[in-house]
Amino acid sequence: LVDRLPTIPYILGLVGAFAVVVGASANPWILGVGLFALGCGYSTIPSGTSKGVFDWFPPEQLGFGLGIKQTGVMLGGAISAAALPIVATEAGWRVAFSAAGALAVVGLGLLVVYGRPDGKDGTKADAAETALDAFRSQARGLATVYAETNLTPLLFVGVLFGAGQFTLAAYAVLYLTEQVSLTPTVAGLLYTAMQLAGVGSRILFGYIADKWLLQNRERLLFGIGVAGFFAYLVLAWLPADAPLAAVGVVVTLVGALSFGYNGVYLTIANELVGPEHTGLSTSIAITAVWV
Repeated sequence: LVDRLPTIPYILGLVGAFAVVVGASANPWILGVGLFALGCGYSTIPSGTSKGVFDWFPPEQLGFGLGIKQTGVMLGGAISAAALPIVATEAGWRVAFSAAGALAVVGLGLLVVYGRPDGKDGTKADAAETALDAFRSQARGLATVYAETNLTPLLFVGVLFGAGQFTLAAYAVLYLTEQVSLTPTVAGLLYTAMQLAGVGSRILFGYIADKWLLQNRERLLFGIGVAGFFAYLVLAWLPADAPLAAVGVVVTLVGALSFGYNGVYLTIANELVGPEHTGLSTSIAITAVWV
C-alpha cells in the first residue's frame, strides 16, 4: 500500500511534524535531529514537483511552468516573512516554528483530499521498485547523466546563485535593522516585498526564456547574474539615512534578481539531461544551490 501512495504529501506531513517537534523541544540534540530531518524531508519536494512540470508542460512552456511552480516557495516565504516575526515577537520563536509546521500539515491534508495516487492514464500506478532496486536505478541514472552531459559549469553557476539567494534570505532583515536603521517590523515587510518580487520575476523570466530565448536560456541566466551583482553593490552602500522609498526600490530589485533565477536555472538543468532524468537533474541542480 505504501508503495502505491504519492510520496510528496506524506513527506510534507513529516516536515510539518518535525517542525512542530523542533518548536516544542528545548533539547539541543532534538533540535539538531529535527532540523536535519526537516532538510531531508524538504529535499524530496523540488525534484518531485519539477518532474510533474516536465510531465505536464510542452518543451516550449517549460520555463514558464517551472517559474510558476517555483513561486510557491516565494509566496510561502513572503507570508512567513510578514507574519512569523510578529508571532515570534508576541509569543516566542517556538510558537512561530510550530505554527509553520502546522501549516505544512494543513497542506498535507489538502493534498490528500485533492491529490490522486493514480498514474497519468487514470489507472492505479504500478507498485514501486524495492528500495534497493530504486537506489541502484538512481545510481545508474546519475552515472549516465554525468557521462552524457556536462553539468559542471551549470552547477558552479548554481553555487554562485545560491550564495546570493541564501545570504540575502539569512541576513536581509538583520542588515536592514542594523545598517539601515529600520525597525524589525518594517524590515520584515521589506523582506516580504523581496519575496513577492521574486514571485513576479520567476514567472516573468520563465516567460521571457520561452518566448524569445528558447534555445539560448543561458544568456538570460547570465544577464540575471550580472544585473544582480550590480544591484547588490547598490544595496551594500545604502546609507543609514536613506529614504524608505529608495530602500524599498533597491531591496525589491535585489529580491527580483536574487530569487527570480530559479525557474530558468532548473529548466536548463533538466533540458541538458532529457525528460527521463528530470527528477534526478533537479536534485543535482538544487544540491548545488544549497551548497
